[in-house]
Amino acid sequence: MIYLVYGFIESERAVVVAQYYNPWEGLEEMHGPGIFVESIPEPQTQEGFSAVLMVKLPAEGSDDEPELYYDYRALPEPEETQLEKAQNRITTLEAADLDNKEMIATLYELTLMGGM
Repeated sequence: MIYLVYGFIESERAVVVAQYYNPWEGLEEMHGPGIFVESIPEPQTQEGFSAVLMVKLPAEGSDDEPELYYDYRALPEPEETQLEKAQNRITTLEAADLDNKEMIATLYELTLMGGM
């Protein structure tokens, strides 16, 4: 038997915040809302995502059982990847800035020479 403690309920769904594999008497009173289950489903492995165990609670007065499922949330990119992207963006902006400065210098020279 496993006791799952869940957090804030929104639209009859909640994140499982703790799992007790050998629940003891009085656990429910100590840790707040939760459910007893026989087993927990295995999450699917999805690269770049983190599996978060969720519980769908039955509507009040319903005979339905709580349903466990996983919500898959995107993981942030590693710092190295973020840094590399930022450096590439800076290099691109610097090149564009240089092009703009060269164009301004050319226009200035043409203006001084009375061309245009």
